Amino acid sequence: ESEKKKDSKRKDVPSSSTSSSPSTSSTSTPSPSLAAPLPSEGKVVEITGQDLMFVINTFSQRFNLEYSRLEAIINEVTRCDREFLLRLQRTQKLRLVLEDILDHQEELIAALKELSEFQRNFEQSLEETRSSLSQQKDLMERKKAGFQIAEQLEQKIPQLETKIANFYNIIERSAEQQQ
Repeated sequence: ESEKKKDSKRKDVPSSSTSSSPSTSSTSTPSPSLAAPLPSEGKVVEITGQDLMFVINTFSQRFNLEYSRLEAIINEVTRCDREFLLRLQRTQKLRLVLEDILDHQEELIAALKELSEFQRNFEQSLEETRSSLSQQKDLMERKKAGFQIAEQLEQKIPQLETKIANFYNIIERSAEQQQ
């Protein structure tokens, strides 16, 4: 019957009190208790060992719950930290690869510049060769034309010799006739 009174009195305590449940038992066995005045009523309430155990158990449960939450947060932070470290390692490896590419890029740019210079020189040489070939072609055509003229002259030389001989003959005859 006294336990029922204690339970009913625990329900009557406002929640703003420090999670302790009041008990005004008038049992003959003295139990260790603390007397604390309630701020709103100004009355002294007796707190028993059972009340303390209730408070300790409640605190222990809340502590275990909060500890479990904190442990879950720590595990999540640890997981995120590992993931971050892995990404950092990948980033560092990628940075090294990119630096290597950049180093080779400078070599590639130098090689492309050399190739471009070679191409310009080749095009210039090709143009000079074309010009030279064109000049040689002109020269060959002139030589060919010269050879053709020479052949024509060779063919006309006997005719010219004949004409010259005929001309001398005509001059000799006219000189003989005038004498």
